[in-house]
This record gives sequence, C-alpha cells and structure tokens, in this order.
Amino acid sequence: MLKKFQNINILIINEHYILRKTIKDMLKALGYNNISLASSGEEALELINSCQKANTRIQFILSGDTLSGISGFDLIYQLKNSPEYFKIPAVLINDETSEIHNDIESSYGIDFSLQSPFKVSELDQMMDFVIMRYEEPSEEDKLYFEAQQQYLSGNYQKAVTLFMTLAKTQNTPIIIYKIAQCLKNIGSYDNYKKIMLSQINSKFVPSLREIYEIQKEEGTDDSQTIDIIKMLIESEWEKNRKEPLYLRLFSIYINNKALNKAYDTLKDAVSIFPKSTEINKNIQELETKFPFLSQEAKSETIINKGTKYINDKRIIYRKLKNSRKLEKEIEELESKLGFAEKSEWLFDLSVAYLENGNGKKAKELALKAITVAPSEYNTAEIKKYLSEIS
Repeated sequence: MLKKFQNINILIINEHYILRKTIKDMLKALGYNNISLASSGEEALELINSCQKANTRIQFILSGDTLSGISGFDLIYQLKNSPEYFKIPAVLINDETSEIHNDIESSYGIDFSLQSPFKVSELDQMMDFVIMRYEEPSEEDKLYFEAQQQYLSGNYQKAVTLFMTLAKTQNTPIIIYKIAQCLKNIGSYDNYKKIMLSQINSKFVPSLREIYEIQKEEGTDDSQTIDIIKMLIESEWEKNRKEPLYLRLFSIYINNKALNKAYDTLKDAVSIFPKSTEINKNIQELETKFPFLSQEAKSETIINKGTKYINDKRIIYRKLKNSRKLEKEIEELESKLGFAEKSEWLFDLSVAYLENGNGKKAKELALKAITVAPSEYNTAEIKKYLSEIS
C-alpha cells in the first residue's frame, strides 16, 4: 500500500454481506482506514451524493458486477459520465463465473477488473496501480481526462477533436461513442449515424441504445435489430426501458408473420409488466384471432413437431420417408405457421431431399422457402445454398 493514500475514502458495493465484509477486512489488513459499504447501486449513489454534500467525497470505488437493480457496469458508467465524479477510480469485481472483456469494461469507465477469488497481495497491487494512474497519469490518460471534461462541460467541438486524436491509438467502443455523440450535438447528424451504425456488432449497451433508436426511426426490422433488442432487454436494469423494447420486438415478429415468436414475446413481457394495458390488449387480440396460440395442448404439439423435424435434422437427413412426412405436416400446419417458421421448415425439407439424392425437389422447395418469406432472415443463406446445388 502507498502509505500517503491510507486515509482515502473507499466505497465497497456488493449485494452479498460476506463478500462486502471480506473485502473490507482485506483492505483493513493493507492499512486502509476509511471504508464504507453499500449493498446495491442505488444505495451507493445515495451514499456518494451525501458524502459529496458533506465534503467527505468518495475517492475510490470497488463494485461487484452483478447487483440487484442497477448493475455494477451501469453504476460506474453513470459516475464516469458525471462532471462531479468522473475522476473517481472505479474497479469492478467480477464473480467467479464472469468473463472479463477489457475493451468493453474500459468503455464503461472501469479502471481495472479483478476476478474473484483474489489474494490480499493481488488486491494490494491493484489498488496501487489504479491510484497511481490518477496520481501520475500517462499522456493518453491526460488527453482522455481533458476530452471527457470538455464533453461533460458541453464543449463538443473541442471534445471531438481530442477524442479523434485518442482514436488513433485507442479505438475503443467508448471513444467511438463519444465522437459520435459530439458530432450529434454539433449538428453533424449524418456522420453521427454513420459512426453509430458501424458499431452494430458492439456489446457496448450505450451504443446499442443509439443504434436501436436510429433503426426504429428508419423502420429497420431485420435480424440484427432483433438481436439488438434482445440484448437491450437482457441488459436494461430500468424496467421502464424494457416495455417499449418488448412491444417493438412483438411488432417486428407480427410484421414478419412469426406468430409464435410474437406471442412468446408478449408472454415474457406480461410476466414483468402484468398490469400493462398495451401488452394485455395485444395478448387478448392474438388469442382471439388465433385461438391455437393459447391452447396449451396444440402449442405443445407444434413445439414437439418443430423440435423433432427442425432441431434434430439428422433424423430427417437419414430417411426419405421423414422428408415426406415433414412435407405433409407443413401442409397440415400451414394456417398455423407464421411465414418465418414455414420458410425455415421448407428449407430444412429441401436439405433433406438433397441429402437423399433428389436435387430437383430440393431446388423447388428452396425457391418456395424464399417466396414464402422474401424478406426473412435466412434468405441470404438459402440463396447461397441454391447457388451451390444448381
């Protein structure tokens, strides 16, 4: 421990009492004296704000990654995007099952990730390393702190210049995100949009939120949009942000005639928002128009058939009679299958016929799969398959 920092105010945030106490005892053993505890992100924010008002500001944060309510990621991200707190060193303590993704974690403002369990010596080295980063920052760190200060002060023109300089050596999701936000704020919307859409495969939630809004504005509803919505539903800790995401996902499935997926989405949503007027209204309308969706026995039959003939393709491939049987069942279920499901079943059936030497029938069914759902997500895959068998 660096002795001159033994009296800094440290905040430990963890939902488990034993872990909070264990980390506190380890820090005490290293000589740190002023340690506060919080069991949730919300409690931590209250404590940080009250300490700031009392002029006993928190000077170092050790947060668990999984917290009830706001996550450790979002807590640190909020603090790092606050003019008052962005220079507080923040360490994320990952649980034993979490993976460390340094690029993403640094984008949330996390200064260091410590994997549990860890030794006192590892904690000691980490504390010294992070403290010295702020006491004796590198030239790149100085540039980032200055860029962030300008950004949080609303000086976007100056901030974007600094962030673009940083991007030459630190092309991380947060740097790209900040450049895009600066461009948006100075009125360069087309460039903002272009940069944000280039991050469509990012796992950085703030970027995904921006991309989602752009795609919503443009009416985009492809498979990437669905993936982004699902990631946002999983990552959002604020419940009021989840409901519109569920409804948007439901709308996309309905537009693509994927009734089962649309219905399942609403059932997931209503378990979180049981009193939502819009969600319950949509469920009622679907069940009235398509009674089979709400009838458990029929739903199970469809799921079982899908499992047997789609997920376990090996059975289909080996015996031609299964191909014929599957074709017959597609005809029987035609009125109940959404366009997306029907396209998938036809494609699988085409592969089955090809595996059994009937190339003509395989091509016919593949073409039909595209005709059934011309805008569906596996169209490119089917076209590639067609070019290979022609």
